[in-house]
Amino acid sequence: MLAEIELINAQMALSQGNFADARMRSQQSLGTSSTQYEEIPIEAKYTLGLASTFLGARAEGERWCREAVDAAAKVGDVALLLRAQLALAEVQLANGNARGALETATQAQARLALTGQQESEWRACATAARASRALHDDAGAQKQMKQAETLLAQLKQSWGADTFSRYLARRDIQTLQQQSGVTIATATTTSTTH
Repeated sequence: MLAEIELINAQMALSQGNFADARMRSQQSLGTSSTQYEEIPIEAKYTLGLASTFLGARAEGERWCREAVDAAAKVGDVALLLRAQLALAEVQLANGNARGALETATQAQARLALTGQQESEWRACATAARASRALHDDAGAQKQMKQAETLLAQLKQSWGADTFSRYLARRDIQTLQQQSGVTIATATTTSTTH
């Protein structure tokens, strides 16, 4: 139970941009987790990986995310694996490996589309757009941005305006939108039809 509480606190700190606290709480979650709940240490590893990367420990951050991906694959939890892959793609991009980030993000994106996880899928699209831009593939970046905007519009419709507005107010979501070029105005006005 303590490990889960620390993990939740770590993930909240990460979403608020408090990377040092996220790193500390992820480490505490890992230190107190039991083998009973396999998903908690996996989530703690990729949270620790993201926090470490954003604090400048990039090799360490990628190592934690790769461990999370490997562990999630062994467990066989597809949703957990996709979240770990999404974290790995973000870390790869931060580490200057745009090609690896694009490959990881698009693999996750394709599977997320099949599972209907729109919130994670739009983030995969946004990460793929950033990676495409880093690779000077403007057409690829535009395609990914358009898909991300469509998914955000669908989220707004299904969640409602109030919940969606609170989601967009999160620091991590604002940062991702700014870095990917997906704007709030575009996301809130895009048609949900294909």
